[in-house]
Amino acid sequence: MLQRIQTLYLFLIFTIDTLLIIANPIYAEFQMKDGLDPTSVLMQFWNQVSLYVSIECPILSYKFLNLMLMVVIAIGAIYTIFLFKNRKLQLKISKFLVLLNLTFLIVLLVDFYLTKKQFTALLSINTLGFQILWPVLMVVFAILALIGIRSDDKLVQSMDRIR
Repeated sequence: MLQRIQTLYLFLIFTIDTLLIIANPIYAEFQMKDGLDPTSVLMQFWNQVSLYVSIECPILSYKFLNLMLMVVIAIGAIYTIFLFKNRKLQLKISKFLVLLNLTFLIVLLVDFYLTKKQFTALLSINTLGFQILWPVLMVVFAILALIGIRSDDKLVQSMDRIR
């Protein structure tokens, strides 16, 4: 039903994911030692910006895997909310949402550490921002929604046994 707690969790996943798609905040930053190109690399959720001293225009590279994962997570979360009459399918899609959220988080962290490894000798400062907590929250909310759907399914099954 729409008034259950898992609906709130799924809606929070949708909201956070949509805001991350729209705002695309910087979750990691690499600053190089003086006089080296690139001078800094800004990692966002679905693109990466490299700033060079010698070139006035920043170089933008898109991460389509991240963007596609975010879009599928948002659509899946909203779709799962309206599957309250078909709990088995809702349960399967919520398991898939947990896996997608974990995959998205792992892709972000792997991308961060690969970029860090690429610039290890050149780095003076590298930071992983607090914005990385948003995908962690999405994973937590997906797990809580899965637990809520399971408990509803068990409740309905126990009521069927009583009848």
